[in-house]
Amino acid sequence: AGYLSAYLRPLYTEKRLEFSVNTVYSPAKWLDGERQADMMAADVFLVTVSPPNKQGFCSFGDQLWYSRAWVEKTRLVIAEVNPLAIRTGGDNYVHVSQLDYLVEQPEPIPPFRMSPEVAPDEQAAAEKIGALVASLIRDGDTFQIGLGTVSMAAGPYLQEKNDLGVHSEILTSAMVDLYKRGVITGKHKTLQPEKLVATGMFVEPEDYAFMDGNPVVELRDAFYTNNPTVIAQQRNMVAINNALSVDLTGQVTAE
Repeated sequence: AGYLSAYLRPLYTEKRLEFSVNTVYSPAKWLDGERQADMMAADVFLVTVSPPNKQGFCSFGDQLWYSRAWVEKTRLVIAEVNPLAIRTGGDNYVHVSQLDYLVEQPEPIPPFRMSPEVAPDEQAAAEKIGALVASLIRDGDTFQIGLGTVSMAAGPYLQEKNDLGVHSEILTSAMVDLYKRGVITGKHKTLQPEKLVATGMFVEPEDYAFMDGNPVVELRDAFYTNNPTVIAQQRNMVAINNALSVDLTGQVTAE
């Protein structure tokens, strides 16, 4: 596992899986011939894709990340076909000839709701922090929002801003709302102007209709979206992420 979720932590404690410590961009280095990494050196790759289009290309749906690299590097690729998987622009495709097996789902799996249940006092604190964070965003900035109650609470407080751009690890429902309101235009972005760029998305089910087939939405390989040299090229780039704790010297624990 490259990320220990609530589901995986007990398995890690029981020593039923190994944790490959990394940042999201680290695997790009592991693709070098002289380096080895267990996470990228898989034997079997299991992935969900859309049905192939007329040209034989499938979409990875709402999550791209390292999928194209795993298809290239893994000796056996098994793809589960979900007819509800969306299509986006960018790097979000694979040709059916690169897949060893296609498996049909007995029942298509619809998107699930992302909003977590949060205690009222925690939500109130998150919104206060979100408002303070939003006050640091300037008109024309390109921004990124990470997963987490606090960081995602900043989205609704950006509604009075102008001409924001998105270059992010993930897309959120707040970004969809801000785009529809005309707050996000991306016209000042250095790279991919006017595009919502990320490698995955965590949005509510009602937002998938906006994402599906929308040329404004581009999912790109995590090696690109999280590449420091790419991020550094964006004009006025701002990152909004959760901190789990901060010590008295200012050191931050993020994950």
